[in-house]
Amino acid sequence: MRIFLMTLFVCALSLGESQVPQGIDRFAFSMFPKVATKKGNLLYSSSSIHQGLALLMAGSRGATLDEFSSVLSLSKDFTFAKEYRDIISYWNSADHPYQILSANALWTQKGITLQADYLKILREDFLSAMNQVDFAAAPDKAKDTINTWVEKQTNSKIKDLLSVEMVPPTTKLILVNAVYFKSAWLNIFDKNSTTREKFFKTKKTTLSVPMMKNEGTYNYLSRGDFDLVELPYRGQDTAMDLIIPRQKFGLNALEKTFTYENFSKWMKDLKFEKVELSLPRFTFKSYFQLKDVLTALGIKSAFGEGDFSGMGQEKFTLSEVVHKSFINVDEFGTEAAAATASVMMSASAPDPKKPKIVKADRPFLFVIRDTEKNVILFVGRVDDPSN
Repeated sequence: MRIFLMTLFVCALSLGESQVPQGIDRFAFSMFPKVATKKGNLLYSSSSIHQGLALLMAGSRGATLDEFSSVLSLSKDFTFAKEYRDIISYWNSADHPYQILSANALWTQKGITLQADYLKILREDFLSAMNQVDFAAAPDKAKDTINTWVEKQTNSKIKDLLSVEMVPPTTKLILVNAVYFKSAWLNIFDKNSTTREKFFKTKKTTLSVPMMKNEGTYNYLSRGDFDLVELPYRGQDTAMDLIIPRQKFGLNALEKTFTYENFSKWMKDLKFEKVELSLPRFTFKSYFQLKDVLTALGIKSAFGEGDFSGMGQEKFTLSEVVHKSFINVDEFGTEAAAATASVMMSASAPDPKKPKIVKADRPFLFVIRDTEKNVILFVGRVDDPSN
């Protein structure tokens, strides 16, 4: 029986406390080298994919549960579900000067009965909506129903997540997670200061792109091979970290150092500095089918003879995990969205010296974080801001 998972849209781990934030962040960096082989612009929501897989993990048992636990850094006693409930409730609260929405939904074939305990976890801890459709008789209609839900949850930024081929009549269950983020910068860029400037994509390709400019006091870190600038969003509970190689064509070397351990240390080493920043406007989408990536990370049996007996008496197998994401960055702030579907078939004072000059006029990396909950929401690479 096919299961399909969609996602929209990431120190020692103590499984007793705060396992979800650390699990998401570790997963974000374990995924990066697997997906970074894809050339060009790159975006994925580690929080969306991790949450979508956690929905599956809650119904897995035996060796399949062991694999999910290892890859997601979550305990096998399912205590992570309560943590997820707290985080999802916090994100979905209206008491923020920004928008973070995390939504889950389950679609099952009419007549399929799932375990009451599993449905309780999905409903009470993952705040998941429950739906029944007729995949067998009307797979195209079921696909359209799910795609419409995703589009609504992401403010129309993620469309057509599922294709016809992904929802054959043999589909029995689809789990979907959607993440949507929108916020204004704490320090908005002056649109009148934006000018067209060069962006050095490769040694042979130079682009002309709208380059935004701002000067202010930011958390900043300088290393021999990169500069890191943290741009807070309104409310200062979320931020975008820009990691820009010093060498115009030094991104490949920088990506090799882009690990959980290094990034954690970089965050601790940030200091307030005056920064004169140039950053291109950019908008793009990314799409992944993650079966091969997840298999390489260690989730193997789920795609074959997996044990999902915690879901119900049916014999389920995971056919694919699909992830689609969108981001728009301009003078006013950031809008980002992602969907994941599984188908089963302290800082120092500013330095008074001259401002640090940081120009993102070459390919660079970025991370969007919930700094209050210490959760990575999105990880990305800007290779071509004009695309």
